[in-house]
Amino acid sequence: MKVTIAGQGEMWTSPSVPWIVIRESKESCWSDVMKILTSLATAALVLMGAAGASAQTKGWETWTKGEECFALLGMAADNEAPVRPLGRPYIAIKNAPKLDNFNGVVIVSGYGEDTGEEGTIDVDGKEFSLLIFKGAGFVRSGEPEERLVAALEQGKEARVTWLRKDGMIIQNYRLEGFPVAKKTIDAACPKPGAKPAAAEAAAKPETTKVKR
Repeated sequence: MKVTIAGQGEMWTSPSVPWIVIRESKESCWSDVMKILTSLATAALVLMGAAGASAQTKGWETWTKGEECFALLGMAADNEAPVRPLGRPYIAIKNAPKLDNFNGVVIVSGYGEDTGEEGTIDVDGKEFSLLIFKGAGFVRSGEPEERLVAALEQGKEARVTWLRKDGMIIQNYRLEGFPVAKKTIDAACPKPGAKPAAAEAAAKPETTKVKR
């Protein structure tokens, strides 16, 4: 099966094992391919977890499922878009200690396959280009993602822009509460050797367990 990833060119995958890349028509980092798959898995788990009970901190929802921890922020209520999204737009961050995956950020447009092939997220004037696949956007692993998480922690507003065939869609998010939400999931799903988060941030609110 061939899939096209915005900015990455075409990639060939095995029909029976679609997450194994057989050949690429353009150079691309294996970590970015894995990031796509991780983002899609995160998006699915986020929808499942958000449907259950979750603690909230100024718009941010936090919960754990299995041994993975999530924080999610929905789009600002007063956001206006020329085309109504079919699903729920959100920004989410995930910690998965067993996979050695921390601070994984996924941004979901709510438009699915109609999201377009280009997008950006601007956090208080700091702009990051998004790689897009099946309605989910993310930045490259490593230093770019670390810079995005740092910007989200310090920022007040995020502006996500999707460039679709029928025009530009802008989605706004108010980031207040993210530092506490992040400390909450960091406390519930910490990095090995990490110092415990501040008691106030870690305990209020606690992440809610979602049954498998």
